[in-house]
Amino acid sequence: MVIGIVTLNALLAQASFRLQALETRITGLSERRLTLELEVARLSSPGRIAEWASVHGMELPEQVHLLRVGEARGSGE
Repeated sequence: MVIGIVTLNALLAQASFRLQALETRITGLSERRLTLELEVARLSSPGRIAEWASVHGMELPEQVHLLRVGEARGSGE
């Protein structure tokens, strides 16, 4: 019976260490996710994209022309 209690105690301690390691990993991954989300927001901001386009010689057109290839079906007209 003593061996059973000691074994159970060792298993509980081992599970506790594993739980602590997983909690630490979750915290680290949550922080990494937040960092990546902020990086995505920074990289996809319209101002940064416009600046990049300007640096690479892209310009806004003076006039924009829309070409329609066909009418939408079921418009009722």
